Amino acid sequence: MNYRLARPGVSPFPTQTDDITSLVNHLKAKRNEYMISNELAFVGVSAGAHLAMFWSYTLDTENQVNAVVSIVGPTDLSNNDETTFLGQIVTSAGVDPTEEFFKSNSPVFQATPDSPPTIQFHGGLDELVDRNQGVSLRDKLNELGVENEYTLYPFAMHDYSSEDLLIFDTWLKTRDFILKHH
Repeated sequence: MNYRLARPGVSPFPTQTDDITSLVNHLKAKRNEYMISNELAFVGVSAGAHLAMFWSYTLDTENQVNAVVSIVGPTDLSNNDETTFLGQIVTSAGVDPTEEFFKSNSPVFQATPDSPPTIQFHGGLDELVDRNQGVSLRDKLNELGVENEYTLYPFAMHDYSSEDLLIFDTWLKTRDFILKHH
């Protein structure tokens, strides 16, 4: 699936989650025609992982999401303000980039005991998403009693797609996690 990207005049929130909701509703409406179940698993990379977690933790009112896979996904946006790149995008869309706004759009602050099982993959040398974001979400999910797994690749960057062994490990763990929960 894809989603609209943030740009001047268009806030990233809630347009991106609206796009996910539209697709989920479409799949539900076409379930018989497509011969699919009403159960969902989301896999996302980077911003897509953030959206997969956020939608699953906040907008899945029917508890259809059985598993979420986050590959280098940001979990805490609260360190943004009007001086950061994301803060400037949000400001250009007419939204006040307050800490409360970013917390309300951060998976780590939205997770509940009803959040779906989540597996995360992070790079220890990630230049965009600090590995502590994954640790924070792991700890929060553990505190809430939500099944989760966390894998840290100590020498991986944000984009480790050219690292064949890491991609293979991510794929195997993702497959096993989804099969376990789907």
